[in-house]
Amino acid sequence: MVAKPSLLRPRWPGRKCYRRFNQDKKSAWRCAQCKNTKNELSINEVIFKEIRYIKSRVNYTPELLEDVKTIKCKLEELKDACNVNNKRLDEFDARIATTEENVSEIIISRTISP
Repeated sequence: MVAKPSLLRPRWPGRKCYRRFNQDKKSAWRCAQCKNTKNELSINEVIFKEIRYIKSRVNYTPELLEDVKTIKCKLEELKDACNVNNKRLDEFDARIATTEENVSEIIISRTISP
């Protein structure tokens, strides 16, 4: 013989009666997830910890911005130095090319006139 569904679980008390229950009785009528408020607190604690961590990271933002500005300035200086060195290398390349032409002309003139 199977027990009736009404005997397996307690009968719902109704809205008016439920509102008059104290907190312990209300939690007795809730499902397992709703009864366990400790999980909600632990989730909230985790969220608050993450918010505090993010807040602590945000406190370093002005210092990081200054560091980024410094790095940008250093990169601009490096870029300028590279441009100057490239110009000098181009000048040296042109001088070497003219020197090679002069040397080849000297060699040709010596071989032609004995």
